[in-house]
Amino acid sequence: MKNVKALAVCLIFFSVALTGSLSAQEAPSTSNKKVVAFVKQYVKAFNTGDVSKVAACFHFPHSQLNQNQPFRVINNQNEMELESFYEMIKTNFQWKENEVTKIRVLYSTDEKAFVQLTMNGVDQDGNAFAKVIGILGLAQVDGKWGFAQVSWHFPPAE
Repeated sequence: MKNVKALAVCLIFFSVALTGSLSAQEAPSTSNKKVVAFVKQYVKAFNTGDVSKVAACFHFPHSQLNQNQPFRVINNQNEMELESFYEMIKTNFQWKENEVTKIRVLYSTDEKAFVQLTMNGVDQDGNAFAKVIGILGLAQVDGKWGFAQVSWHFPPAE
């Protein structure tokens, strides 16, 4: 398990390090376009609150390394605890939706990608209450894009 944690941490630091060294491409590659479309599909599914649609955006197992939480391997939809997460953000923050502020493809091929996704959690009054930054590892398995690794950080809202 220590090796898996070390690998996940290395992947995250590697992807963050790439952020500063990759230059923007003039025209997005085909794989970049597909990756961005998938990430937008995920955000749309998340904003509907449909747990099944959100879970369908993930491969199982996948790993999570989130702010202030231990490293986890999620083996199935039930372990994601999406229902309780939605309940918490709706109750504590009157969450309405997440608004994407930035999608940056750090690296992509036809079968894998690293993406930085930045969003604001918005309440019923249209006010941002949280900033969300994700470093997301995607893979295409059996022709389907999905998250293989996610890491979320929650700095103060801007």
